[in-house]
Amino acid sequence: MGASRGRSADELKALFDEIAEIDWGSPAWRAFVASLAAAEARRGGAFDPDEAVEAFTTALRAESSPVADTFMATHGPRPPADRAGRIALAARRAVATARTLTRHDHTAPGQRLRKVLRRRGGWLEDEVIAAADGRVPIAFVANGACFVAEVAPDDPGVEATLAAALTRALEGDGGLAVVDPKASSPTPAPAAVSVEPVSQTWARSFHRAAWTRGGGPWMGVADSAPYEVVSTCHCAIDGYAHARIASEVLRPSALGPAHLAPDPFAGVPGVEPPPVGFASRVIASPTPRFAQALHAFGTVLDRHLGDGGSRSVPFHVPVAPGRPVEAARWRRRPLYGVISLRREAGELETADALRARLPEFLARESSGGGLLTRTLLAILAFPLPDRLRRALIAGHRMDEWFPPARMLSGRGYLSWMRFPAGEQPTIPTFPSAIPSFSVSGDGGCGLSIAPFTDGLAVGLTTSGSIGHSAFAEQFLDEWVEALPPAVRGSAWTA
Repeated sequence: MGASRGRSADELKALFDEIAEIDWGSPAWRAFVASLAAAEARRGGAFDPDEAVEAFTTALRAESSPVADTFMATHGPRPPADRAGRIALAARRAVATARTLTRHDHTAPGQRLRKVLRRRGGWLEDEVIAAADGRVPIAFVANGACFVAEVAPDDPGVEATLAAALTRALEGDGGLAVVDPKASSPTPAPAAVSVEPVSQTWARSFHRAAWTRGGGPWMGVADSAPYEVVSTCHCAIDGYAHARIASEVLRPSALGPAHLAPDPFAGVPGVEPPPVGFASRVIASPTPRFAQALHAFGTVLDRHLGDGGSRSVPFHVPVAPGRPVEAARWRRRPLYGVISLRREAGELETADALRARLPEFLARESSGGGLLTRTLLAILAFPLPDRLRRALIAGHRMDEWFPPARMLSGRGYLSWMRFPAGEQPTIPTFPSAIPSFSVSGDGGCGLSIAPFTDGLAVGLTTSGSIGHSAFAEQFLDEWVEALPPAVRGSAWTA
C-alpha cells in the first residue's frame, strides 16, 4: 500500500509539473497530492475510460447552475415580426424538435434525449419520459408564461393544429397545460421553444425559462440576434449529439443572415446566467490541423491571461475515450485533459514542438490516465457526504483560494468535434462553451470548432470579467491571425 501510494504521488507530481510551476514546499500542494495518492491506493485498479467518462458526467451533474449551459447557433432568415408568424415559427420548431428527439434518442451512448432534468439535493438527474403514441411533450415560453403541448411530429396538419392551440393559450382560452414555476416536480417536457426573442445572456440557458423548482427541459430553441440557437445543459448531452440535433432542428430556416433587433428576455427570478461574450467565424478549405488550432489558442490565451511563467495558462481539451480504432468513440461523452504550452527563454514552444508531444498526451488522456481524470476519480473514491463531494467537484469558488483547484480549473477550453463519415452537420452550427470546471470571477475563454460539409464553424465564448462580445471578437481575430497564412485567407466572419 505504501509503495503504491508513493508511486501515485510521484506520478501525480510529474503530471502537475507538466502543466504549471508548482511550489512543492506549499502545505496546500503537499496535502492535496498526498490525499489524491491515498484515494488512488484505496480505489485500486487500472485506469478505465468508461469509468472516467462516468466520472466527468457526474462532475457536470454536480454543477446545476447555468455555468455549464451551452448553445449551438446558426444564421437564420429574418424572423416574423407579427405574433401569428412567431407562433407559426414556434410550432414548426416544436415539430422539428419532437421529430429529431425521437429519431436520435438512442444514437449517442449514455445520452438519452426523451428526458427531463430533475433537481435533487443540488445535483441534476435524468428522468426519462415514456413514449405515448409517438408524442413528445414540448414546452412553449411566451409573455412570462409556460405551456406544454403533446406533439405528434408525423401527424398531418400538426403544425397548424399546434399553432391554433398555442394562440388560444396565449389569449387565455386554455387548451394547453400551464406550468407552475413553483412546482416541486420538473416541467414534463425535454425541450422548450420560445415564441419571443431572447437576449445573448439568456441564449445559452433559455431552456431554464421553462423550469419549475424541480427542474425541466434540458434543451431550448430560440432566436437571439443575429442567430437561431439550440441551448442545452451540458450534463444532458455532449457536442456530437448537440450539433446533430441543432443542424436538424434549425435546418428548415437556415436560409440567410438574420437582422433581428435585440429584444432582451426578462429572465427567470432566481436564475442568473453568467455574463458572456460570443463571436463566430467560418473557415473554409484549407482548414487548420488540430495542433495548429491548439497552439494558436494557447498563444492568444496566454497573451491576455498569462503571467509570463515557464508554462502558459492551462486550459482544457476534450478527448474521445477509448482506442482510436473504436468507430463509435466520437459518439461517446469525452474525457477532459488539461494542457499548457511550454516556455523557454521567454518564448512559447512552436506549433511543431506541440504537435510532436501531442500523441503521448492524447493517448494518456483517452485511456483515462490524465491528470484531471485521475483527480476527479480520486475525489469520487473518497467516502464523503454528497454535499461535500458536490462542493469539491463543482468548485464553489474554491479556485479563488485553493491553488490546486485554480490550476485544474484552467482559464480556457478548446473543443474540436469529430463526426463519423456522413454524420457531420450540413450547415455551420457555431458552438458556445466556456470552461465547464471553472467558476472563477476572473473568467475564461472557450473555443469550440464544429466541422460541417463546407468547412469549420468556430465559436468563441468569453465569461466572467472578460464576458463581453467586444473581447470575444478581438480574441477570435487574434486566434485566426495566429494560424498559418493559407488558413487565415480562408476564414471569414460569421
